[in-house]
Amino acid sequence: MLAHLSDQMRHALGDAPTAPRSGPLRWPIIKPLAMFWLPWPKGRVKGPHEAFVSKPTNWDTDLATFELLVERFVADQGRVEWPDHALFAG
Repeated sequence: MLAHLSDQMRHALGDAPTAPRSGPLRWPIIKPLAMFWLPWPKGRVKGPHEAFVSKPTNWDTDLATFELLVERFVADQGRVEWPDHALFAG
């Protein structure tokens, strides 16, 4: 899980850009419904390949990597422009 979360942080920070994917999750009415109100369909919506590239190593190393990425994210709190999410932006 830490490897997956680190991949997500790299995407959010712009270190691992991904191409936007078309689909209903990008529609202005569907996006908030899917994010906040409807149950997430198990196994039906696939994340972008870039979200699952890092392989787990060991807990301490993966945790240290994730902590550094979170610290970078927090340090960028004044940042105005962020990369679009592959599924939800739009």
